[in-house]
Amino acid sequence: MSFSDGKKGRWITTDTGRHVFIEDGQSVEDALKNAFDEEYQSESDGPEFDADPEPTIDYTEHKEKCLKSFKGIWDAPYKFIKQRFIDAFNNHEVIDEDLENILFGMLDKKVNIQKVWIKTEYTGGGTYYNAYQRKLIMNISDNPEHYMTTMNNLIHEMGHALDNDGTGKYYSSTYKSKKYDVTLADMLEQELRGQESDMSEIVNEYNNWEHYVDLLYEDWKAGNINREFYKNERARVQSAYLNLCDTIQGTYGYKYVKEKFDNYTHADGYFDWYSEKYPEEAKQRRARNRGTEFFAEMTDDLCNDKEHLFSKYMQTIAPKSCEIYYEILEEQYGYKRK
Repeated sequence: MSFSDGKKGRWITTDTGRHVFIEDGQSVEDALKNAFDEEYQSESDGPEFDADPEPTIDYTEHKEKCLKSFKGIWDAPYKFIKQRFIDAFNNHEVIDEDLENILFGMLDKKVNIQKVWIKTEYTGGGTYYNAYQRKLIMNISDNPEHYMTTMNNLIHEMGHALDNDGTGKYYSSTYKSKKYDVTLADMLEQELRGQESDMSEIVNEYNNWEHYVDLLYEDWKAGNINREFYKNERARVQSAYLNLCDTIQGTYGYKYVKEKFDNYTHADGYFDWYSEKYPEEAKQRRARNRGTEFFAEMTDDLCNDKEHLFSKYMQTIAPKSCEIYYEILEEQYGYKRK
């Protein structure tokens, strides 16, 4: 609905920038549903989906297997969700088939992920993995061009599930490396704390990636590159520099990355919660969050970035942490590093 047409009500703006008019007496949920359903109908030439459709897009055998694992999404109430999810898979290039087979195999066996739930609130955020309930929550973007973001978010959250040891704890903060006799979370902190004197170089690398995205935009606006290349390359590099920001925040905290990177990825307290009453619990929580975020970011990089911008850079500043990440994959899942 684009105009109020003289009807009484109010406008709201979602975090994605979409303006929606809500008539007096109409619920927010109904207004959003109508707006997004109308938009979906106007942009799609395909038929509406039934409650439990069989996808007709030409997938590779691998994509077909992955998508069928997500049968639970088809009861989502809004048509565009189904199309966005299919578009995400259809446009996703399989980079590491062995790792993706492990990831999506978890859905078939229902070991680490019990069900994928789709949020119906379109106010941004809300994508997370619950290790104790083995539940993955996805908030699908209402922007049809964000299919790469969908896959980045999806595989990142599934990376947390891969890290789950089945008890609600994460291998990244409980498994001790056979080679180093330390957990991934603790090794990451050791290596990054050791980089403190060289942190300016890491900040500079982050700024270079961010500046590259700005240059991409200028090239696209000038007609030097096509929209498809710009969109995909922007999503790839943005994912890398946000993963880097998150990794540094995991060790140095919210205030540090706000100052050095002028950015942050998790709210204050997620990585740097302290408690005088429960100091040991606080330390374990910081390690847990630091380790599993890095684990998920490495998984996202291996599956979504052909150039592996993030993981290759981490090899230079935290090589032992990367070794332990691969050790966990091999020990727990039989994955062989490429």
